[in-house]
Amino acid sequence: MKHEYRQNNALCLSEEQDIVYKAAAAPRLSLDKPVAEARWSQPVTPSPLLLFRYSAVTFNGHRIHYDHPFSIQSSHAEIPLPR
Repeated sequence: MKHEYRQNNALCLSEEQDIVYKAAAAPRLSLDKPVAEARWSQPVTPSPLLLFRYSAVTFNGHRIHYDHPFSIQSSHAEIPLPR
């Protein structure tokens, strides 16, 4: 699948995706080994600005992803959203 993003007919970004559908994996009888504890961690408190930037980077910048009041006033308001 190929996506091209243009502005004034000039190519700004081209993305190609190879989508592969595979059969479901067989159930496993044992768990993987536990992951070693991380050397460091960085707590993140999401803010409207951070959510906006993340949405933009992932090409999902619709307002419902970062504006809680707007999202509950738009369609599908019955779906609960985290605050």
